Amino acid sequence: MTCCSGCGARKSQGAVRHAFLMGISAVYAAAFVSIYLQLPGLYGATGLVPAQAQLEKAAVSEDNWLENFKAHPTALWLYQPLHEHVDTIMDAVALLGAFLSFVSVIYWRCRCLPVYAVLWFCYFSLYQVGNTFLYFQWDILLLEVGFLAAATAPLVCVRNQYHPGGDLMLSLVRWLFFRLMFLSGIVKLTSQCPTWWGLTAMDVHYESQCIPTPLAWFAHQLPHWFQAFSVVQVYVIEAVLPFGFFLPFSSVRVVCAVAQVVLMALIFVTGNYNFFNILTALLAIPVLYDNELKAVVSSRFVDMHVSARKQGLRLIKRLPWWAEALFLLIAALAVGTFTAHAFDVHVQADMHVPITATVAFTKQQFSHWLTRALEAGIVLGAIGVAVPCMVAVFKALRKCNLGHLASVLPRVGVAALLFAASIETLRWNDRAFRLHTAPGYEVVQQSHQLLDPLQVVTSYGLFRGMSGVGGRPEVSVEGSRDARTWHDYAFKSKPGKVTGRPPFIAPHQPRLDWQMWFAALGSIEHNPWLQHLAIRLLEGEPAVLDLLEKEQPDDMHVRPPKYIRMRHWTYHYTNATEAVGETAPLRGQWWKREMRPGLYMIEVSLESQANAIAAIRKHFHNGRSSLPSVDADACTESWLCVGTRAVRQAMRGQDEFMVMVSLFATMLVLQLISLALCNPNTSKKTNTTTTNNRNSKQPTAAASKKRQ
Repeated sequence: MTCCSGCGARKSQGAVRHAFLMGISAVYAAAFVSIYLQLPGLYGATGLVPAQAQLEKAAVSEDNWLENFKAHPTALWLYQPLHEHVDTIMDAVALLGAFLSFVSVIYWRCRCLPVYAVLWFCYFSLYQVGNTFLYFQWDILLLEVGFLAAATAPLVCVRNQYHPGGDLMLSLVRWLFFRLMFLSGIVKLTSQCPTWWGLTAMDVHYESQCIPTPLAWFAHQLPHWFQAFSVVQVYVIEAVLPFGFFLPFSSVRVVCAVAQVVLMALIFVTGNYNFFNILTALLAIPVLYDNELKAVVSSRFVDMHVSARKQGLRLIKRLPWWAEALFLLIAALAVGTFTAHAFDVHVQADMHVPITATVAFTKQQFSHWLTRALEAGIVLGAIGVAVPCMVAVFKALRKCNLGHLASVLPRVGVAALLFAASIETLRWNDRAFRLHTAPGYEVVQQSHQLLDPLQVVTSYGLFRGMSGVGGRPEVSVEGSRDARTWHDYAFKSKPGKVTGRPPFIAPHQPRLDWQMWFAALGSIEHNPWLQHLAIRLLEGEPAVLDLLEKEQPDDMHVRPPKYIRMRHWTYHYTNATEAVGETAPLRGQWWKREMRPGLYMIEVSLESQANAIAAIRKHFHNGRSSLPSVDADACTESWLCVGTRAVRQAMRGQDEFMVMVSLFATMLVLQLISLALCNPNTSKKTNTTTTNNRNSKQPTAAASKKRQ
């Protein structure tokens, strides 16, 4: 650990807390930089969904920005008292978040509550006007994790100072990790999706995901028996192993946490899910204690002992490594037996199909099991949160330390409020789970209603239904100058040309490309922003063109086309026989596609659909502004506008993935330098050790007399 490990080093999760906070800072940095690079094209005055229009729609007062802030809290309202453009404030908020997160990664003193509170509010401010492009589950997850990070961090980080209350807030992170993974596992079955029930989801997943990586093509070629068994493993990892997060046995908790990290790593290398997999993997850190984390990092699992002995309440005594291994073996056998019976797993001698698996339970049996599992999860979660709270209060009272008590009690109240509100998020995932009939449910409901506007307690359920069965739908945007010869616009990440290699872009998220995938699942009527995209392309708007590839066919990035239309396609991966080999019929192709009948959007031009275009403009620009106008000259001359514009000009045209690589490489190098500078001098360590050894060999006269 760095020199910051002294903060809370006397407790068993001091190192865990700093590792978790540093990781959250890195995720914040990726999220802020990623969205900053896309702000002009998405939310700028000439973008697809202008933030100015979002604020105008949410305004409750024309001249009181504080009233508007109370009704719709976001830092972007500052454009009124500061007399700045909304675009300038958005850039400033994103840059502030990127700067603070970057600094808190490399400098441990910045990993404190005020910094994480500002980071959370900056991202929340952008989320409030995010509309279509910022309402993903990982954006909400980052807000919830960021709120917990702020509550976990000390008010001021001082070396060798004990931080009371930090461990109890980490228990809420563990509870969030359980909810995220468990709900992600069960919604696959509660959705009644036939691919998840038939264990065929992985046969189409790699092909149908939003932006696959090159490795997804290879994973798609794996045989069906392997894909089916992979679905079984997903169920076990997501729906069964999370219960091990709360057990007092180190070996079980480590294995359960590592299993989640491995799953996230596999998803990361096969699908470009931005920062989601990194953020989820970070949630596994608070499942461990300091000695367990160090043992995992240094691969000394056998030497690891139960860290509960260091807590105020000793749940179990220290166990030898063989006892831990024995309990782990028993747990593994229990999970294996459950899996074999639930999914009728059979191992056979056939080399082509060595393993077979099918769902061996009915929907009624699953519903009954789910009800019992939710009850058990709530009980385990309540114990996991209540015990650290009681321990923290007990220690503060025992030491008669009013400062510690003042730090602990507010966190205990926040922990109780968050846990109560989170129970409400479980009710929607099982109709048979009669939570509303339980005593005290009104408190749960009121807590959730209080916190819901802040997006700090949310229900999750990733990959609920498998789309793309029968091929992945895609929408192509085509431009023409004469309405006869059409050229496809080239997007940065989404599939287009059949010879285009899938990219690797995580942790960056090209949000326009992602929304194009969702738009392909529906119709143009449910995606009005696509009509606005067509208008911006007809106008040749530079901010929107920056969201696409730099070079476009027929120089459409230089001279806008006269007509725009959109087609609907069905894409499939090529297989190894078709694409690999000198005689392969589709040699060098990653995809093959078929055109769907009809057009996704009929051809439009600025002249022929003037009335329709005017209506679209009015919709996305909210007609005439109902808020006070801002002096344009004052904006362009202010230091804030000049500074943000200079950064914008420097970053324009940069490759987003290379910006991410440079960002993380810089943070890594500076962190290594920080490690070298913060660690005590080696010679000083040596001198201290020598002095201690010399003193130990020369006992004092008092000690000698005492022995006599």
